[in-house]
Amino acid sequence: MAQIYHYTNRSSFNVIHSQQTWTFLASRPPGEHPMGAYFTNLDRDTPLLARKLGIPREKLEFVLCFADVHDLRPLRGDRGRFIFYSPVDYGVEPARQIGAGPT
Repeated sequence: MAQIYHYTNRSSFNVIHSQQTWTFLASRPPGEHPMGAYFTNLDRDTPLLARKLGIPREKLEFVLCFADVHDLRPLRGDRGRFIFYSPVDYGVEPARQIGAGPT
C-alpha cells in the first residue's frame, strides 16, 4: 500500500489531528504554485527532505500519514514525482489514516 505524507508544524498538526476525518485546507503557497493542500510520497528518512519539498525545516516537526488512493494531482514539472496536491480542502477518513506524530 502506497503512503502519502503531510508534514507540518505543531499548531497545524494539532488542528488536523484533533478531527476524526483529517481535513487539510487548501491555501495559496508562496511562489507560482497552484492553490491547494500539499502532500508527498517521501518519508521522513529522505535526505534533504525540507529542501526537496521547498518548505522550511520547522514544517517537518510533525507528520500525518495516510493510504494513497491516487486522487491527488502531481505538481507540474520534475517535482511532480514526489509532490502532490488537492486544489480543494482534502479529507482523509479514519479508515485511510495510518499514523501521525512528531518526526
